[in-house]
Amino acid sequence: MMQRNNNGLVSLNNELKTRLQAMDQQAQWGDALTARLTAEAEHPRVVVGEISDPHVPSGSHQQQSSYMDKLQQLLTQRQPSQTQQNQPQ
Repeated sequence: MMQRNNNGLVSLNNELKTRLQAMDQQAQWGDALTARLTAEAEHPRVVVGEISDPHVPSGSHQQQSSYMDKLQQLLTQRQPSQTQQNQPQ
């Protein structure tokens, strides 16, 4: 009788271990999915410069910011001359 009881407990223990491993795997997948979705959601903000990319060295952000400032200046300087060209004479 005790042997049968012991075998039942061993079987239940193995089943619970298997379930726990499956739940742990699901939790890891959930964490990975959350991290991926967060990165995907932040990507457009990184592209437009609202936030910095944690995978890019900090000096690169200064170069990118400087480049964006120069680009904005060029666009601002160019707009008045284009406006004059588009006006009827």
